[in-house]
Amino acid sequence: MSQDNSSVDAASDAASTESSLLDAAIELYGRYGTHAVSLNQIRRHANVSNDAAIRYYFRNKAGLLTRSTERIAEQLNASLEAVAGQLEATGGDALAVREILMSFGMPFISLHAQQPHSLSFIGSLMRDEGDFGHQLLDRFFGQVLLRFERLIAEALPSKPPELIHLHFYLAVNNLVHGLDDMRILQFMPGLTEDCQTLIDRPAVLVAGFLDYVCAGLERLPETT
Repeated sequence: MSQDNSSVDAASDAASTESSLLDAAIELYGRYGTHAVSLNQIRRHANVSNDAAIRYYFRNKAGLLTRSTERIAEQLNASLEAVAGQLEATGGDALAVREILMSFGMPFISLHAQQPHSLSFIGSLMRDEGDFGHQLLDRFFGQVLLRFERLIAEALPSKPPELIHLHFYLAVNNLVHGLDDMRILQFMPGLTEDCQTLIDRPAVLVAGFLDYVCAGLERLPETT
């Protein structure tokens, strides 16, 4: 085997190992939270035998969390930016809030359908990692979120900016945690046949969930 081929194979093996560690971190942190999983558990789940692998690729847990968040952003942001561009071309003042938020939610729904642990991972960052987790989310998602917030502000000119900021944050929080938690519906007491039908029709369930989130974002302050 030539030296060039050996270098290519080594680089391929390294990329494969790094990718396996990231997949394992996103899955385990998403399922159990970022405080409940050790670096060794992640390494073993990734079937990586080298004890120093995580230190080599990511230095420490903070580096692993950072790179995992970046990987999810690489998957999600392209879709969010494309949607934002389409909406901006129309103009926020010509759009309804529901149209903006429904369009915003679709990339999250798609990611959840394909890789459910990714949204759970984001939820764990929000819940478990305090300022560090929120700084990571702002670093990798902040700019694209601001684009949607500006669109909503254009669609709701009578709503104070601070309320738009607060309610959009709550909508994002509901979207991240709510999509992951909708499965709880099947365990709620008093489950009727109609409710069971909803569970078996995820598109209807998601549409109803987004209607619920939109209602909070659309609400204007009461005048006295």
